[in-house]
Amino acid sequence: MALHKYDFYFGESGGCECQAPVRPGRTVLGGWPSRGTVYERAPISIGYTRCRPKTEEIGQDVRSGAHTLTFPTRGVFRMHIGGPAGRVLTCDPNCVVFQNSGDVFRTSHPGAIGDETVFVTYSDEVVSEAVREHDTSVGDRLQAPFPFTVAPSSPEAFLLMRSMFNEACRGQDADRELVEESAFNVLRISVARAFE
Repeated sequence: MALHKYDFYFGESGGCECQAPVRPGRTVLGGWPSRGTVYERAPISIGYTRCRPKTEEIGQDVRSGAHTLTFPTRGVFRMHIGGPAGRVLTCDPNCVVFQNSGDVFRTSHPGAIGDETVFVTYSDEVVSEAVREHDTSVGDRLQAPFPFTVAPSSPEAFLLMRSMFNEACRGQDADRELVEESAFNVLRISVARAFE
């Protein structure tokens, strides 16, 4: 199965089950597809989701396709991890979601209101280096370098993420050095806050 750009983050299932992936030529929500990638150059990728669920039902299993930071920017969603007896984490713009490549989760949306997010994927090496500053045991778990799933966001990280995303949306005119340096700093700041 060929992976589309958004599948780099969402894995083979294509992501949130509340809305089918947008096909080329079809746009929704004010001219934007429901999800997409705006910047992709190793070792990072930057994208967004605009989820509009039809119900509060819990979606199907989704497997993360990369080590990822997700910033909810509007609305709220819940992450269901580990089956019916597992954890349920509420995610809103006050938090950052950390996902290791291969993590499996499901989502639901209280009130069926939906959410919008910005996500950044990173290579194994970049994430391990950022985590190693606070946890030297990361070398023992390179497949799962993030030891947490949700942590508080900081105003500094959120504003830097918005600036990074806006610059990345400029496409070929984007300042690549600025985008990538911002992405690395967003990771560094977010990981440091999570370890506090």
